[in-house]
Amino acid sequence: MKLAALATLFVPGMAFAAWTTADFPAFTEEGTGRFISQKVVEKGTRPLQLNFDQQCWQPSGGIKLNQMLSMEPCRGTPPQWRIFRQGLYTLEVDTRSGTPTMMISLEEKEASAAAPQIRQCPKWDGKPLTIDVSKTFAEGSKVRDFTAAMSRPSAAAKSLCSPPSAAMACCCLSAPRRPRRRRSTGTTPPSTSS
Repeated sequence: MKLAALATLFVPGMAFAAWTTADFPAFTEEGTGRFISQKVVEKGTRPLQLNFDQQCWQPSGGIKLNQMLSMEPCRGTPPQWRIFRQGLYTLEVDTRSGTPTMMISLEEKEASAAAPQIRQCPKWDGKPLTIDVSKTFAEGSKVRDFTAAMSRPSAAAKSLCSPPSAAMACCCLSAPRRPRRRRSTGTTPPSTSS
């Protein structure tokens, strides 16, 4: 029979010793001497203390993400953990070196979904440009091209733009100006009948 199994018979509390903390669920052992727990944590500030076999441990210095922190037995007020954003945090305790160490990390969201796509502008060949105006102008409405100083109706939700070569394919489209109405002054003009 192995000695480790015999030791648990004489000291039953040792068999059930595990790392615990108030903010995280039970730790799982990942290999020899590494314990990991994960939880979604809200923004805020909270004290951070861990317990192992009724012994209280706390980080010996300031708490920073992704940095291995030495731990010491609890004394005085526990260090405060400032959480700047909500997310899935991983708390890892490592006991392989003799003195327990801990590291807190935040699982990053996929950046590829939020990253904007970079597109290359096509090189202008000097020909008139066809521009989709369906979200701005109604079908058949007149569209004014400032760079060519002309108006034409939109067709099939597109407008033709003919920029001058100095404009380097820059088009400025708008609705054509409406003629101004004369304001009435409220008086009728004198009649000229004789």
